[in-house]
Amino acid sequence: MRNVFLFFKKYSVLLAFLFMQGVALYMLFGYNRFHQTVFAMFSSEVAGKVNYNVNRIETYFSLAKENESLRNQNARLLSQQQSGFFTPDTSRKIIPDTTKTDSADTTATTMTASC
Repeated sequence: MRNVFLFFKKYSVLLAFLFMQGVALYMLFGYNRFHQTVFAMFSSEVAGKVNYNVNRIETYFSLAKENESLRNQNARLLSQQQSGFFTPDTSRKIIPDTTKTDSADTTATTMTASC
């Protein structure tokens, strides 16, 4: 309790200044329409920016929950899948390419990079 009184004694001038400044601003914004409007616009802009940043932070922290939900959904979908491979199509016959190519053929055009 003694420290509280010492604090008020030490900073009494500053606290009195801040109190009088608050009263002056209250009177300015309370009785003057122009200043009321400017203050309302400024305060709504500041509140909008604060709300936007809080929303971004909440969205960032909710990503862990969303990520866990996506992992569970992927696991569920993978467990429903019969196999990770396609079944071969047996209605068609695969014929290997038997054409001979000459590896020493110099007539083939080659692509060169130009700068």
